[in-house]
Amino acid sequence: MKRLLIFAGLYLMCYAVSAQHTRLMNDPAPKVVRMMELYHCSPLDKNTLHKRILENLLRELDQNRFFFTRTDADTILHATKLLDDELAGRNSDFLNMVMTMYKKRAARTDSMVSSILRKPLDLTIRESAIPMDTTYAENIETLKSKLTISMKFSCLYQLSAMAATDSTATAASIMKREPQARQKVLLSTQRRIRRVVSHPADYEASIINDLSDAICKSYDPHSEFFTENARENYVGAVTGQSFDYGFSVDDNEQDEVIIAHMAPGGPAWRSGILNKGDVLTAIRWGTDPAIALMDEDAEDIEKMIAAKKENKIELTVRKADGTVKVVQLQKAKVADEENFVRSYILDGNTRLGYIILPGFYSEWESKTGKNCADDVAREVVKLKKENVQGVIIDMRYNGGGSMEEAMALAGIFIDEGVLALTKENTQKVHGVRDPNRGTIYDGPLLVMVNRVSASASEMVAGALQDYHRAFIVGTPTFGKASMQVVLPVDTDITPENATEARLKAGTEFVKVSEGRFYRVTGTTHQLTGVQPDIHLPDVTEVSEYGESYLHYPLPPDSVKKATYFTPLPALPIADLARQSRERITANPAYNMVDSFSAFLAHTRQAFRSPVSLYAEDYLAMMKKYRRETRAMETQVEKTAAAAQYKTENLPADAARIKIDTEDKAELKKTMDNINKDIYIQECFFIIADYLKTLKK
Repeated sequence: MKRLLIFAGLYLMCYAVSAQHTRLMNDPAPKVVRMMELYHCSPLDKNTLHKRILENLLRELDQNRFFFTRTDADTILHATKLLDDELAGRNSDFLNMVMTMYKKRAARTDSMVSSILRKPLDLTIRESAIPMDTTYAENIETLKSKLTISMKFSCLYQLSAMAATDSTATAASIMKREPQARQKVLLSTQRRIRRVVSHPADYEASIINDLSDAICKSYDPHSEFFTENARENYVGAVTGQSFDYGFSVDDNEQDEVIIAHMAPGGPAWRSGILNKGDVLTAIRWGTDPAIALMDEDAEDIEKMIAAKKENKIELTVRKADGTVKVVQLQKAKVADEENFVRSYILDGNTRLGYIILPGFYSEWESKTGKNCADDVAREVVKLKKENVQGVIIDMRYNGGGSMEEAMALAGIFIDEGVLALTKENTQKVHGVRDPNRGTIYDGPLLVMVNRVSASASEMVAGALQDYHRAFIVGTPTFGKASMQVVLPVDTDITPENATEARLKAGTEFVKVSEGRFYRVTGTTHQLTGVQPDIHLPDVTEVSEYGESYLHYPLPPDSVKKATYFTPLPALPIADLARQSRERITANPAYNMVDSFSAFLAHTRQAFRSPVSLYAEDYLAMMKKYRRETRAMETQVEKTAAAAQYKTENLPADAARIKIDTEDKAELKKTMDNINKDIYIQECFFIIADYLKTLKK
């Protein structure tokens, strides 16, 4: 009977749109499919592709399962014939069906939420539920029940946040603020729902873009569909620069949107009018009427700004003294200084260089722009002048970037030879050689990694490990061994003729995984990550983060190892790892890291089980969780031993360091953090141990 109902519903929907058989204008889906077929390193058969597209689209449209019932979801999942026509460019019946259904279901949920939150929620019932229930409701009644439970959890969370800021609060006094919490939940939920359908033109474009992105992500999690603005943001992340207004926003405690940060030297900074904390009250583009900001939150504003193609904006802000100011800004390139290389000296019984490398950036549009390999080389040269006995490169939390820069950076420390292997959809394997013969530095080298170190940083870590050129220290890395290229949605273009001029002329793009890369040994770190030589326990290990947790990751494989590969003599890893383990076992700070990791893993699992919706129980649970979290964090800091070194700025950098109060405070904070970091401390000891073995 259920299958019959699904078929009947699908038939009626098909019939409703069959009379039109129209083709939506500006629908790139057929071209996107063709682009992926042409350039993706791992093609898919039609059945697998269709199944994944439909699953991806459902996830994107209804991540929390608030809109669609099980019957709705099955209707979309079984619409393979309509999807096939859509992707072949015959008509847009599939998109029309999804747009119509989604808008109606969003309106239905909006009405339900308004009805649920119109009156006080009964939080005195002793009932339990799973906080994040991602199953589809079987019918309308169970959907309303699901939404009611979700609204209760949201309201309880708001109440617990209020309690966290008032040490004298009791459960009874906090419960009196239920109307305030309920109103916040209502406004935020309605914003999220109405964002789906608030602008008819944008609504259609958003669903079209969602389908195109669902197509790309069906091949692997790193292939994506980009609008022009999204491509700009991606380029900004890779180059270490963005083309924007130079400010970010956030919500304050009064639910007002404020200026949260201004990039030094950016348009907002240079205006001389804006300040951190200014309340944003209106936005205007060109000659359009100003948009008064009333119920919007920071996420709304960010999406609004990102969606506009104009390069000029007018902001109206309310200053701290109540005065109102209007400022015009024009987009410009803004450097993200946090993305650039920095180096320090760790001066103790051993004198080491410490380099922070947050990402692999490359300003490919400029021959004189910043490139991370060149920047690291300059820092290494400066450190050598300071007679350091070894170098630590910190690539923790380095999410990757330019593969060319990764190879150039590895080549700084490796004399010559193949650094990695690549394979594209032709299945032909190519060796990636060191672009520059010789080394800039051939002394003791250690690379720090963790679970968040991904892609290009994994390639560097793997190459240095295979050549026995560096100690890799930390936790297993993310597990991404694929490389991407951004191309306009244009089937006449190829990676070879995709000039910057052609890229700029495009308005829609695909980031496609064009190939896989392998270590010189022929093995891959896809899914498993680069395994460190010396393991240091880290809370990132218990986070469910990494390639293996993503949808449809590429499966691992291997190729024949590089022919011309001559590693250096093996490093004394076993002895150094043993000494490190002994120190870690005796270090109470690492014991606290283990306890904190176990606590986080237990808490995550607890929230996957039924949780009490009885207010007193929930508030007590959250109070206990916050108390234990703070205690754990404080204890880790307290148990950290004093560093056996002093962090110093390089003398060569003295001239460029500004002397204003803010810069001096930030620099001191960074150096204090380096001194307190138990992982940097242990890496200092590891190199010191290694230097002792060289003297024997």
